Amino acid sequence: MKADSFSGFNKNQMRSQRFLGNPKQISFLKWVGVVSIFIFCFTVQPASAKIYKWKDDTGKVFFTDDESKIPAKFRKGNSIKKVREVRPVSGGTGGGTSSSGGSADPVADTEEEKPAGILSAKDKTIVKSAVALLKKEVAKDKTIVKFTLSDRKAKNIVRQLQSAIPEKKKVLADLEKVKAPEAGATAGFLKTSITADEALSVNMPRVRNRVAQEQGRLRGEITKANQLTRQLDDALKKSDELEAEAEAAE
Repeated sequence: MKADSFSGFNKNQMRSQRFLGNPKQISFLKWVGVVSIFIFCFTVQPASAKIYKWKDDTGKVFFTDDESKIPAKFRKGNSIKKVREVRPVSGGTGGGTSSSGGSADPVADTEEEKPAGILSAKDKTIVKSAVALLKKEVAKDKTIVKFTLSDRKAKNIVRQLQSAIPEKKKVLADLEKVKAPEAGATAGFLKTSITADEALSVNMPRVRNRVAQEQGRLRGEITKANQLTRQLDDALKKSDELEAEAEAAE
């Protein structure tokens, strides 16, 4: 019985050693684990990256963390500036980024904040589109207000006014993003004009009389549109002058 008990004890001890491992092996594994953690902690830390800002010929602002990505002609003078050093976003990729870009870079997807009175390249495009629309509307309305109305002409005028609504809405939506008083005033004007045009219908009763009233509204809109056109043109001119002064001072 004693031999059997001793034999059973030895078997259990051998099983425990196979399960837990040799004490020397355990110490070695612990040492490897500590070293691995140490190496991991000092290799996964993101390195600091320099962020550069530069402008192209149109005034559009770009950001990049690789100076070699900047076209050679923009690496001289005041076109390029070092913004600051940042830590890249974990999982992000290197390379150039731009203000129109889709990058995980913390300073990408932003356009340089402009001083008061200076419009960004995007805002200038929107304002110019608004000016073009206003001039086109004035030319159209000047023709409409001269018509001697019949029911048929009145219905054609309604169709003509309503066909311009989609373009007006598009320009309105863009203008509402521009932080300039002239843009806000033009957006308000377009909103009122769109509401009035949407209220018309070729099937409304006494369409000729109603369109005659609209001719009076359009005369007022011609005057207002011309006024807003001058204000927007002045805002564009002032923006260019202020931007030139700012660049000369840098």
